[in-house]
Amino acid sequence: LIFMQEQNKTKKLCTLKFVTPKTNAIVSAERPLTYLTLEQILRSNKLTKVYCLAIVKTVSPPFPTLGTDLLLKLTLCDDTIANEFVNCRIFDQKLNLPQNLQTGDVLVVQRGYTEEWAGKISLIANKPAYAIMVYSEKSFKNSLLLLEPSFKSVHSVPLSNTELNRISELWAWYRSDNFMSKVSKSLIPSKSYQKNIVEITAPRMIFDLVCKVLQVK
Repeated sequence: LIFMQEQNKTKKLCTLKFVTPKTNAIVSAERPLTYLTLEQILRSNKLTKVYCLAIVKTVSPPFPTLGTDLLLKLTLCDDTIANEFVNCRIFDQKLNLPQNLQTGDVLVVQRGYTEEWAGKISLIANKPAYAIMVYSEKSFKNSLLLLEPSFKSVHSVPLSNTELNRISELWAWYRSDNFMSKVSKSLIPSKSYQKNIVEITAPRMIFDLVCKVLQVK
């Protein structure tokens, strides 16, 4: 076999090719991709071809942009920046966006990029290059043999056991830190409006607040 090595300009991915002399058939063996933590993303300048795994901290419904795509805005967190977050924006057609993305799901971003937006580093996923996968409660309920995403883009790259183990770690970390358990187990009485918000919430608790506007000055 004739051995050849090719490496792209960003040195993110190295492809090894083995060529058979008789048929000139080429078999590629790509080295494992490097998935960044959110701390690494925040400490870096502009990055291209970003791969990362993170917990969805907040998510808003997709809304139209000035173009033909929808914009899905969310914030991400992981165990490297527990008290911070990274803004994430995903641009695509409605059919290509996850329809039931929830707080607490694990989002996998492949071939994204970063840029400074509103004074903070943001992770951007834009077509045609990007791909995403979502691992939700459904994924873990059905994970008797293999952990499968509840949503994945057409051009997503399969994950290795290392990434799947990392997803399981993030899933367990988020719930052990009581991000969601405090929300689901908190039963707020009907007259709780007479209490201070501090009395009925917990630090870093995510909740919806409905209030009445009494006066506008």
